Amino acid sequence: MKVHNLMEDIVTRVVDDLCKEKAHTEPGKYCLTEECRQDIVCYVLNRVPPRYVSSARGVAYTSVHYEEDPQLLIDILTLATEGLKRITSIRRPYYQASSPSPPKADYLFHFPVIRGRLLLAPTFEPAADITVLLVHEGKAVPMIDARWQNPYYITKALPGTFVFLPAPLPAPRKDEKASFELCIHVDKEGYLPLRHYFTIELSSRPAEAEGPPEETLVLPDLYLAPPDEESEEALS
Repeated sequence: MKVHNLMEDIVTRVVDDLCKEKAHTEPGKYCLTEECRQDIVCYVLNRVPPRYVSSARGVAYTSVHYEEDPQLLIDILTLATEGLKRITSIRRPYYQASSPSPPKADYLFHFPVIRGRLLLAPTFEPAADITVLLVHEGKAVPMIDARWQNPYYITKALPGTFVFLPAPLPAPRKDEKASFELCIHVDKEGYLPLRHYFTIELSSRPAEAEGPPEETLVLPDLYLAPPDEESEEALS
């Protein structure tokens, strides 16, 4: 098995139990959608030390050891409650947005996370306040859930960086091979249009397989260039 952070399992169970309790005792007070729960889990995991295991025996031993540690469970519950209140107060737009239904198929093509950087030429300054669109066959690519946006808006807080996680696509059978040509579209006033094409090779997996592959496709740095004199004349 791969290296696994056991705290993910423990924290997820504590958060699920907390949300179920709040839904019963204080209905409507907190954000309890799946997207909110996942953000609460991340909130807690970023504040507790990880516990890594790499074998079945390790999972069995540490599961019993940590799940019977009352102080650890109290600490996690305290952080989860704090995270629940914080996430509810933020109310991100995607908390109320509906995520697309997964394709009804026995096998799926799972896409990796697609990450890239957009820089401004000729200064190489990271771009900000710019929208990046991921396109396949002339259409915007649907994302895996409401927490991922397409188009992606690059903010001043995270200049230059854009990320996508496309929704899986149905496949006819297991281990089916397919190529998908995608394109990054950027149109910004004062700069030449940017089109960057790239191909992803995928192999289908059973639909019940947990989540997308744990990998990231890192694109080469992309540059937005101002038009030269000839380009300006052609566009005028």
